[in-house]
Amino acid sequence: CKSIFIEQKPIVYKTNIKTSLLKFFYSILTNKSYRVAKFYSHKMQEYVDRTIENIYLDVIIVCHDSMMQYIPDGFSNKVIYVEIDIISSLYKQYIIIENNIIKKIIYLIEYKKLLKYEKKILGIPSRIWSVSHCDIEYLIKLGISKKIITYLPIPISSKYLYRWNKNNKNILFVGSFYWKPNYDGILWFLNEI
Repeated sequence: CKSIFIEQKPIVYKTNIKTSLLKFFYSILTNKSYRVAKFYSHKMQEYVDRTIENIYLDVIIVCHDSMMQYIPDGFSNKVIYVEIDIISSLYKQYIIIENNIIKKIIYLIEYKKLLKYEKKILGIPSRIWSVSHCDIEYLIKLGISKKIITYLPIPISSKYLYRWNKNNKNILFVGSFYWKPNYDGILWFLNEI
């Protein structure tokens, strides 16, 4: 590896309200999803464009949907997309379970934008690596050929990670609760386990 580029930018979460609001209003005024817009960096786009223009790349490996926005339309070499979550499917669930009508409308708008974005970006890669059978089924429903999808399981069995102390029920979870699946997962764990 001859070069590494690290783009440092303010995290667009509750800690940076001004940037979050700007990205939110930008997404309202455009067809771009807020979730995708919040990860956009002009410097990163310039770097990717310059690298693709100046260096022959046999393959580009892209991890996560919001990073696919940097791959130019018509890139003719191989692109491998490491798919971790089908985000539109999460927003579809949010629409169903949300009681607040304003949030429900916002989730619906975001869902439609994400679905359109995902259909666009999923036409780019020559291979898709997925860590979930559920996501593979969803990808196939979106019209992605099963031939380009590879199941890449996480190669760790949880039963060997930790032996539970039955006398001590204290657990610390370190993660972002802005990421709703983390929040939902902890609520499920607290209520069900």
